[in-house]
Amino acid sequence: MTSEFEQFTNLEHKLYQIIELFKANKSQKESLEKDVESYKAKINQLSIENDQLKSQIDGFNKEHKVIKEKVESMLSNLERLQF
Repeated sequence: MTSEFEQFTNLEHKLYQIIELFKANKSQKESLEKDVESYKAKINQLSIENDQLKSQIDGFNKEHKVIKEKVESMLSNLERLQF
């Protein structure tokens, strides 16, 4: 009789261990899901910043081109004045 009771007690203990493992896994899963959402938000923000920086670079490139053309024009005018 004691053996059956011990078996039942062991089974009960194992079930409690399984329950605790499920609780821990659920908690870890929820934590990981929050991390994933946080990383998605960060990726989205970085993508927006990346787009803004690309636009800024395009603007700088256009400015550079305009300035380069003006300098070339001024140099050309100076060359004509010297001859």
